[in-house]
Amino acid sequence: MPRSSLQSSVHAVAEQERVATSRGELPTEGHTTMDAEAGLTMMDAALLRFGVRNVFDKDYVSHLKAKNPFTALQLLEPGRVVFARVSYAF
Repeated sequence: MPRSSLQSSVHAVAEQERVATSRGELPTEGHTTMDAEAGLTMMDAALLRFGVRNVFDKDYVSHLKAKNPFTALQLLEPGRVVFARVSYAF
């Protein structure tokens, strides 16, 4: 009999004001994102999963990511990402 699962997570990140100005770092605002995923296991071997990362399509910058070398602006993280995954154990 197939088994189903549902999972969600919230990622909250505080603002970052402690920066190395000598390295050109910039302060970053805090942000909160949410992810959701659902799965279906069949015959104890096949797994089908669907999910969404950044459900609300929030624009945000990760403090540890590189800046654009041409504009010196920080790069936005990916927006909403929808995915499907199939795996089979044998």
